[in-house]
Amino acid sequence: MRKVVQRARTTFRRAFVVGITQAANKVVTLAGLADQQKTAEWIEPYGLAATPKIGAETVAQCIDGDESHNVVVVVGDRRFRFVVDDGEVALYTYINSQRPHRLHFRNDGTIQLLGEALRIEVPQGADLIGDLRITGDLTLQGNFAQTGDQNVTGDITASGTVTGDTDVKFGAVSGLQHRHGGVQHGNEESDGPE
Repeated sequence: MRKVVQRARTTFRRAFVVGITQAANKVVTLAGLADQQKTAEWIEPYGLAATPKIGAETVAQCIDGDESHNVVVVVGDRRFRFVVDDGEVALYTYINSQRPHRLHFRNDGTIQLLGEALRIEVPQGADLIGDLRITGDLTLQGNFAQTGDQNVTGDITASGTVTGDTDVKFGAVSGLQHRHGGVQHGNEESDGPE
């Protein structure tokens, strides 16, 4: 007697994303050979959320050969690659060639964050240990200079103008309330602050 061994089939197909449904589990509509369209559950990695552009490519897998149960694990897009060196890692998104956004962990020990704007929300505060160099303007909002828990413990050097809308203090001396004694009224001006 001849023994028939049945093996579970798992088929893989290259496909292109033509639609995405956002839900608890994302479902992608895929177009493959002969423009056949199938849907597949996209199993995303924990902690990473992304929505690929239409036209991205993937490999769809049919579990146990059942074409009614397709899954997608990785979606790539060769149109928008960001090249990194051996051992480097980057998170990136593509808006257009003039507006790249990325977080790049580089081999030289630097972390490059590139985007049009950055908003960080940390209700409990943030600590920066090390020197901070700013190229551009610095605008402080809120009670930065009036509360004792928001102090800079190192030196601040500015090559531009330091402007305070309400006051600028030098130790306990207020720039707004600063007065000189021993002067006479008239058209003459006092010497600069000492």
